[in-house]
Amino acid sequence: MNVLEHVYDPFKVLNCLRTKLKKTGKSLVAIPNAAHAVLLIELITNNFTYTDISLLDSTRLRRYTPYSFKYMLDVFKFNLTYY
Repeated sequence: MNVLEHVYDPFKVLNCLRTKLKKTGKSLVAIPNAAHAVLLIELITNNFTYTDISLLDSTRLRRYTPYSFKYMLDVFKFNLTYY
């Protein structure tokens, strides 16, 4: 799943996923890191501009840090495994 940063209500999407997955089911989830050094440099240098392709892609409605993303998964009791 590579859509959570593009949807208005990611909690609703995760809740739906939780109800559809079997107890032993798995889902692959990837998100861009809002705490990425490139993005932080753009913020610090006052160069925060949306583009067609980047961490600031204009289609992204949400931004997540590793902590905020883990919190959201914890709400729905998903086990997070890093690869």
